[in-house]
Amino acid sequence: MRTSLQDDAGRDLSGLPAPGSGLVAHFKELRLRLFKSILAVILGTVVAAFFVDPIFQFLLKPIAPYIPGDKKLVILSPLEPVVIYLKIAVVAGIFIVIPYILYQLWAFVAPGLYVQEKRLVAPFLILGTLFFTGGAAFGFFVFLPMTMKFLVSMTPAQVAVEYSVERYFSLMVHFLLAMALIFELPLVIALLSMIGVVTTRMLKRFRRYAIILAFVISAVVTPTVDPYSQVFMAVPIIVFYEIGILLSWLLRKKEKQSI
Repeated sequence: MRTSLQDDAGRDLSGLPAPGSGLVAHFKELRLRLFKSILAVILGTVVAAFFVDPIFQFLLKPIAPYIPGDKKLVILSPLEPVVIYLKIAVVAGIFIVIPYILYQLWAFVAPGLYVQEKRLVAPFLILGTLFFTGGAAFGFFVFLPMTMKFLVSMTPAQVAVEYSVERYFSLMVHFLLAMALIFELPLVIALLSMIGVVTTRMLKRFRRYAIILAFVISAVVTPTVDPYSQVFMAVPIIVFYEIGILLSWLLRKKEKQSI
């Protein structure tokens, strides 16, 4: 039996803004969720700040094989150590609180979901966290070493090798966050499908453009000009787009069966 807080299709109306509130209520809700997420990142950064030194040593592994035995990374400005440590703490803080950030995203769209879809909050948070950390791990252990090897191979033998700490960590943060976000693509597509922004048919029709867009994004994100690195980044985008289509289809199928 449908309650007074559900529409004919079973969509929960208890969390929706009152009629007439319009976009203002949505923007207020979005601002609240963003504020909570930013506050969580700040708290995560404070916690991560106590472990910056071991994190710093760990993040040096991809470039360590390419530093000559009698050489070290160089600092080009007195402010670089502060900037680097702050950057490491912020990124580590994001990884610490990513489940909470994903929950804020879910809470923002939850009022527009069906009752049975709201029960997927636990799988969404678990998979979202695993995909985010998995993407960063893929970037750190696979993609970044491959990119470093290519970049170092481009250095002429007559040139003395000295790497800047700040530029290396900027490159690393760029890669880790990019790969982490790419791995979240299936869940983003699934979420958009649940709230009705996209459909499975729409995603299939957009497939050819998505493939082109994947290579465009890869060309922009990848600092190297070799086609191997760009293809290596574009392929996961395409694969996760296809997984997103599958998730969209499964969710719509489950929804039709429950009606």
